[in-house]
Amino acid sequence: MTGMKVRMPDFFVVGAAKSGTTALFHLLRSHPGIYLSPIKEPNYFCTDIRPAGFSPEYQLHESRKRFDLDAYLEGPMDRWIFDYFVTRPEQYAALFRHAGQDTVTGEMSNSYLFSAEAARNISTSVPHARIVIMLRNPVERIFSHYLANLRDGKTRLPFREEVDRDHAKTRKGWWVSHCYYETGLYYEQVRRYLDLFDPRQVMIIRYEDFRDDLHTVLEKLFLFLGVDHDFRPVVRTANEAMQPRSPRLNYLITKSGIKQVIFPLVPEHLRQRIKRAFFRSRVTRQLDPDERHRLEEFYAGDIDRLEKLTGLDLSCWKTAIHMSSLQDG
Repeated sequence: MTGMKVRMPDFFVVGAAKSGTTALFHLLRSHPGIYLSPIKEPNYFCTDIRPAGFSPEYQLHESRKRFDLDAYLEGPMDRWIFDYFVTRPEQYAALFRHAGQDTVTGEMSNSYLFSAEAARNISTSVPHARIVIMLRNPVERIFSHYLANLRDGKTRLPFREEVDRDHAKTRKGWWVSHCYYETGLYYEQVRRYLDLFDPRQVMIIRYEDFRDDLHTVLEKLFLFLGVDHDFRPVVRTANEAMQPRSPRLNYLITKSGIKQVIFPLVPEHLRQRIKRAFFRSRVTRQLDPDERHRLEEFYAGDIDRLEKLTGLDLSCWKTAIHMSSLQDG
């Protein structure tokens, strides 16, 4: 990979986490005029977020991936990877070596919105880049974040106990803690991009519009990216929401490493049987109305500041909205 000309992406989807980015990844990936990084989240530009600084829990998670990045980059890259921390310029360039000359290239890393350094790093390296930001009602986002961690065996605790325990940690940060509350404080995160990029280079998408009027949102997004806006992708469920039958057992199996090390070796037809045995396909947990009200009050000031900054109408975030039927990332 030495001597490779570095081709930087034309656009970045920078987050937020649990706001539909995994679904968007698959939709963009299906467009014939777009080439996306085959590693969904390469995390290249968030130089303040690196595995060496992670909590022991997340460092263990990374070490169990057993992923040979250089071997992957030398190959066809026909299998997409959810996330990895790509840190060397030649590795990052290799992600786009199969992109056609006339295609629009992009990547999406949810860490870029949270990171204090990613916006400046992107603006320095790719000042012409287009920036896409997906934002979800922070109350719905925090509960979705909790449900995903419950599904993934990262917690076994009830919602309030889990998010408050995480918030009380003295050492916090991306993959240092879960940052449940902090991830939904969008004002400062969005302002970093609007301070550095021309507003015409930034498109902010409300998750609620993405969920309720997908094709209109995609048409506007494709126009923004400069690709065929008449293309209609096939919509598939992504990052499926599931609820463990036993959160405690799911947590213990995950903590032991069995799920991450052994499960990928199981044949696909058996994986589905195991999933059905351990998980319910329908999520029955709901956010308590008192908790919803408490969280709405917590985020109210930040939402007001975000409205003034962006000009977006976020009135639907200020009252309870129904849980999303579209699975998110």
